[in-house]
Amino acid sequence: MSINIALKQPKHNDAPSAVAIELPSSKSISNRLLILKHLYFNDLNIHQLSEANDTLLMQRALEQLKKNETIEVEDAGTVARFITAASIFSANQNLINCSNRMLDRPMQELVDVLEKLGASFTYLNKSHHLPFKIKCDLDLFKDKSPIILEISTAKSSQFLSAIIMIAPKLDRKIVLELKGEKNSYSYVKMTIQLMLDLGFKISEAENNITIEPYIPVINKKEIEVERDWSAAAFIVEILANQPINTTFLLNDLYPMNNSAQGDAILGSWASDFGIEYSFNSNQSIFRKKSTLAEAPVRSFKHYPDLALAYIMAMVLQKKKFQIRDVETLQYKESNRMEAIAIELTKCNVTFEQLENGFTINAKQLNVKANTIFDSHNDHRIAMCLAPLAWYAPITILQPQVVNKSFPKYWDAMRKLNFEIINT
Repeated sequence: MSINIALKQPKHNDAPSAVAIELPSSKSISNRLLILKHLYFNDLNIHQLSEANDTLLMQRALEQLKKNETIEVEDAGTVARFITAASIFSANQNLINCSNRMLDRPMQELVDVLEKLGASFTYLNKSHHLPFKIKCDLDLFKDKSPIILEISTAKSSQFLSAIIMIAPKLDRKIVLELKGEKNSYSYVKMTIQLMLDLGFKISEAENNITIEPYIPVINKKEIEVERDWSAAAFIVEILANQPINTTFLLNDLYPMNNSAQGDAILGSWASDFGIEYSFNSNQSIFRKKSTLAEAPVRSFKHYPDLALAYIMAMVLQKKKFQIRDVETLQYKESNRMEAIAIELTKCNVTFEQLENGFTINAKQLNVKANTIFDSHNDHRIAMCLAPLAWYAPITILQPQVVNKSFPKYWDAMRKLNFEIINT
């Protein structure tokens, strides 16, 4: 049964001039570190691990892999792709199961590479899709000769990240030749940076990545997970419509230039909303400085997880603007551009599809009291829509989906003067 949350309109003169917000730890970093610990560093202590549902699923999936139990990935694309790659080192045949949405999400590009490495798949539903059984011929790992593998990055960077993480354990030099658009490549950069910091030898060229066999060179026992810049986007979205000089202090969020997360580019993009970014001590500081006269055109090719928060920050300010390179959003927890267009149509926001993006017109934004918005079972849809309550009380269906990445999101909303009522 769905749970509804009604959001009541905050009064503008009640907006706090400065407020500190606790962000979740990065689930993207957490999940990568959990895979790397499983494969290479059994005694690595990971501090400040994400409490997001995706990370809890990853921890459970790794335990299920160790015990040769059915691996349940539910709707978590990251978990599905990373655990599939990691399972090739198991002596057992592993069954990987999923929820309905994950049945249709892409897996073939990863499967194709794993088959070249000796994995075989038995599909329980549709070819090249979950659920499936995976078994690998471990004798093939005795081949230590260098190998070149082609991999497509057009639909998901997670395929590439998964292969990069398992490659050193194959104990042979591997060259990955990248085919197609390098979408969401900032997440690949994150994977490589984390691994370089742990002593792996990886080098990049324009269209290939070379990975050397793993030789322990760093005996790292402790590592800390950064706070999540992707989650920060949904807080900055709210600030976009706050009074001038309102300040949000995001505690322990690494400074933009020192973060492994590509989404830290939000620190630069905040100026699109008339927001100034700075860092002091242990806080990333966002201050509303001005109104925005004209919105720039942004590409989300490498930063797809910023798209919805960015769109809504502009919509809340009743802007007409263009966005580009959002094709990969159709492969997420929902078809995100389709879902957000459906929901914002309820508020007189229009979407015009272009050859490489959309023109979105929110100049006639009209949020009617008690409008019901569907989250489409997608955490980022729920979080991006919630601040529409600035204009009128609304209801969000399936609010629990925020647990996927930002379990305390509704607490953050309360701290920002929104009244949350469970119904």
